[in-house]
Amino acid sequence: MNTSAVRQAEPDPGRPLIYRMTAPGRADTPRIARDWVVSVLRAAGYRELEERARLCASEVVTNAYRHTDSPEIAVEVVLGERRVTVHV
Repeated sequence: MNTSAVRQAEPDPGRPLIYRMTAPGRADTPRIARDWVVSVLRAAGYRELEERARLCASEVVTNAYRHTDSPEIAVEVVLGERRVTVHV
């Protein structure tokens, strides 16, 4: 698994923070991805979104694992001022 955080040197309030994780397309990847998404949200202070994000990430990563033949699954969390977006 490869995890990285992309962050500008001086935080810009108008610019979102982007976190990315890439993991192998394996049966345990949905669990790892959902736990990672929750840890990013928890660390950033978005505790109220943890459960919804956990469910959504789990569903979408599970679908990516089951219904594609991709050797890797990438997950991205974008933390904006008023919005959190999770891409798979």
